[in-house]
Amino acid sequence: MLTASNEYKQPMTRVAIIGGGITGLSAAWHLQQQQ
Repeated sequence: MLTASNEYKQPMTRVAIIGGGITGLSAAWHLQQQQ
């Protein structure tokens, strides 16, 4: 699990990008469900 512990040391920008991507996918999924 060296890669996992290494990820935690990375800047929070990567986490923000990943979180934003998940939020975008979730929003798109909700829009498809409403149609």
